[in-house]
Amino acid sequence: MTNRDTRLAQVTAWARDGTAKWLRLQAGLSAAKAAQQLEVSDRTLVRWEAAATLPIGYKIDAYHRWLQALHRKHGQPTTEQLAQLRPPAEPADTTSD
Repeated sequence: MTNRDTRLAQVTAWARDGTAKWLRLQAGLSAAKAAQQLEVSDRTLVRWEAAATLPIGYKIDAYHRWLQALHRKHGQPTTEQLAQLRPPAEPADTTSD
């Protein structure tokens, strides 16, 4: 596994568990402002945070460095903090026919 593969694996894990978005929010950055810093579109950043798509090439390195800097400053979120980022579950349909 190359260094870039390792960085992509960490970026992917942070996107999937919500850490990437949590770090951005802890830094007080909107998706637009963070995307500007990373030189990508807002939509791209939001999709990276949701693990809908992932950065490729040198963007892996840039996004990983950016997240690492935020992680050093803000630390690792707790399970409870990550849970607050998830949308509430849809209520079950309790009607019967």
